[in-house]
Amino acid sequence: MRIKGISRSLRGKLTVIILTMGIISIGIVVAIAVFTMQAQMEEQIKEKQMLLAQSFAAVVEQFFNDAKGMIRTTALLRDVRDVSLAGLISEEYKGLPRGADILKRDILINIVDNYGEFLYMEQVTAEGIIMVAEPYEIQMALPEMDLSYRDWFKGAISKMDAYVSEVYVSSSVEEPVVAISHPLVDDSGRLRGVLMGAMSLDRLNKLCAELTFGETGYAYLVDQRGKYLRLLPVTRKRPSSFIIFPGPPPCSKA
Repeated sequence: MRIKGISRSLRGKLTVIILTMGIISIGIVVAIAVFTMQAQMEEQIKEKQMLLAQSFAAVVEQFFNDAKGMIRTTALLRDVRDVSLAGLISEEYKGLPRGADILKRDILINIVDNYGEFLYMEQVTAEGIIMVAEPYEIQMALPEMDLSYRDWFKGAISKMDAYVSEVYVSSSVEEPVVAISHPLVDDSGRLRGVLMGAMSLDRLNKLCAELTFGETGYAYLVDQRGKYLRLLPVTRKRPSSFIIFPGPPPCSKA
């Protein structure tokens, strides 16, 4: 009788052990399945976000390519390349008088009004002295006439092709812009000047605002010199939604 009791007790313990091991095994299988599903979901999210970022990069690249194409085409026009009136440049008018170089002014203001991405356009001589700027109010408000030190001027002459400048805060419109410039050469290939269009970043701002990564992620734009443009909400007091700051974004320092 005692042996039978021990046997029953042993069987009971074995049953408990087997059930426990079964429960643990099921738990392990469930945990592995959950972990695997989570890893797969995270990988899918990463792939989706990478595709999103690549699509955004392609849109930004096309944005600048279109602008470079516009400037490159305009720089080939004979009326734009003409600098024969440079002798009329005056400090009083911060360049040429309003009534001078009408055809060129009409071309530039037409691009500003209809292309939509340029806030203003300027043409300078081969020495970097301003000739015309449109809208004309921009020309009259220029704080200086010698723009030869500007990145967009030096870049266009160095490349002898369309050049995209670093991002800078334009004193003319008091907001961050990117300058697209192109050298102006005569039929003999001699440098006669530089054409520049200052691009608004508002369209890129809208694209950034629509780009989200998860619940807390958002996009940064960086120029070729590593200046970050931080996206900020647009308000009436802050119509331009970008600020410029050097170095990596704060999240990368965490």
